[in-house]
Amino acid sequence: MKTTLSLFFFFLFFTSFGQNVFYDDFSNYTVNSNLSGQGTWTNNSSNPAGLGVCSGFGCVNTQVKNFAISYTGYGSSNSAINIAPSGDATGTVFSSISSGTAYFSFVLNFSNAVLDPNNSSSTDFFRVMGAGNYNTLFRLSAYKVGSNFVLALQKESGTKVLTSALNFNTNYLVVMKYTFNPGTTDDAVSLFLNPDISSTEPTPSITTTLGSNLSEFTSIDRMNFRTNWAVIPTGYIGLVSVSKSWNSLLSTSNFSSQNNIPLNIISNDIKNGTISIKFDPIKYQNPNYSIYTIDGKNILNGTFFSNIESNIESISITSLNKGTYIFVLEENGHKETKKFIIN
Repeated sequence: MKTTLSLFFFFLFFTSFGQNVFYDDFSNYTVNSNLSGQGTWTNNSSNPAGLGVCSGFGCVNTQVKNFAISYTGYGSSNSAINIAPSGDATGTVFSSISSGTAYFSFVLNFSNAVLDPNNSSSTDFFRVMGAGNYNTLFRLSAYKVGSNFVLALQKESGTKVLTSALNFNTNYLVVMKYTFNPGTTDDAVSLFLNPDISSTEPTPSITTTLGSNLSEFTSIDRMNFRTNWAVIPTGYIGLVSVSKSWNSLLSTSNFSSQNNIPLNIISNDIKNGTISIKFDPIKYQNPNYSIYTIDGKNILNGTFFSNIESNIESISITSLNKGTYIFVLEENGHKETKKFIIN
């Protein structure tokens, strides 16, 4: 029975994790430095999701900042990226999605925005593209109305505005859903604001379909935080995730740790061919660990033989190629994950 249950829970984890295509809490990055060049993010237009080579705005793009951002049941992090006008756009590629559904989620906290520019799409700060940096499938905008701001979701000319007044300096969980439908002009984009991701998928706050007769792209494989315009809102975004199912959004709860001593990876050691793992020695006495590729392939397993006096262990990663990996620690029903990057 024990073996059966273990296999069952592993299957649940692997299925959920496999549906999570990308996530980033920015915790392993250098703060007060450009996001471009860290992890898979870039602002070079010759690379996937990079829009605009460093020019025109003084080579200043989205930066990683010490800013605590969180949403109950979704996650928390002490790092976020700043969103501000007149910088270079920064984006990343992820595993291509060409059927079914794709979910894009993050927590935003804006401090300011421009006044309503007649629903202009120039206020968009987030774009999702397919098979090219200028093939935009949909975008998300924000602009000021009175002393608050609203969000606008746009797919081609089909724009829908979420008229609910949102407060500045407040954390909001935003989930966007792209649905591939069989026709050539009927794919749908929906937005959920502050959903309970621990429950079943709710009715979306707004939904829009293609507003013209243009053909749709057949895949999604990159996203971009667009800051290269003067009317972009100002604030922070964190806990970015791309998933194939609503349930796999729950895997982003691994953004945060509820332990007294959070699971952490000492990033400086990665450059020396090792990763040093810091964890709670009371909760974990002899935990098992695994390392997965970002697409869910298990490539390394082992066990730590720890004790109450020690809570840091090291693993050689000299056999691993450059890329993004997920570290998993588990014992007696406790399980935590942490992303790390080998540059």
